[in-house]
Amino acid sequence: MARDPGPRQGRARRSAIVLVVALALVSSVAACSPGSSSTASEAPPVTDPGTQVTFVAIGGPETLNADRDDLPDNWPQVLFSQHMAPGGVYVNLATSDATVKSALDGQLPQALDLHATVATIWLESGDERLATAVRVYRDELTTLVEDLQAAGVKVYLLRSGVTSGDPTPLQASVAVVAGQTGATLVDLGDISNRSDDSGQRHIADQVAAALGADLGG
Repeated sequence: MARDPGPRQGRARRSAIVLVVALALVSSVAACSPGSSSTASEAPPVTDPGTQVTFVAIGGPETLNADRDDLPDNWPQVLFSQHMAPGGVYVNLATSDATVKSALDGQLPQALDLHATVATIWLESGDERLATAVRVYRDELTTLVEDLQAAGVKVYLLRSGVTSGDPTPLQASVAVVAGQTGATLVDLGDISNRSDDSGQRHIADQVAAALGADLGG
C-alpha cells in the first residue's frame, strides 16, 4: 500500500524542484549574456566587400570608334584597361548613328540592366547631323541623365571642340544640362586627332582624370 509522504518530505521535494528550475534559468541567461563564450553569442564580424565598378560608355561614333582598326587603343578601352580598378566591368553601349533620343530608347535600358555605377555620355554628332532642335536635345539629354542618376549612376557629360570662341548650341546645351542635373562636365577640347592612337589616349587620360575615384582605382 502506498504511503502518504509527510508534509516535511513534500516540502523537501518541492524545494528540490525549485532549485533545479532556478539553476536551469541561470545557465540560460549566462549563455545569452554578452560576456558568454558560447558560439551562439559570437556572430562573425560584418565585412564590406566594396561596390564593384561597372562603367558604361553611352554615345555615338566618337565613343564606338567603329572607323578605327586598332580597337584596343580606343579611349573607352584604354580607360578600362589602364585606369579602372581590378574586377571592374566595362561595356561600350555606343552605336554608330546614335542620337540622344535613340540612346534613351536603346542604350539607357541596357545601362540600367547592367546596374551601372558610372557612365559617360558623349552624344553630339548624330543630333548635329539631324539638326535636332536645341530645346528637344536639351530636354532629352536631361531625361537621360536624370534616369541614370535615379538608379544611382554617377554621370559624366563629355563634349568636344570647344577650343576657342563660343561653343555650338548643342555643346552649350551639354553644359546647361550638367549644371541643372549635377552631372560632371568634361571638356575634351580639340579632338581633330581622334583617329590616331595618341588622340584616343589623350581622350582617355582626360576622362580618367575627371572620373578619378569613381573608377575604383
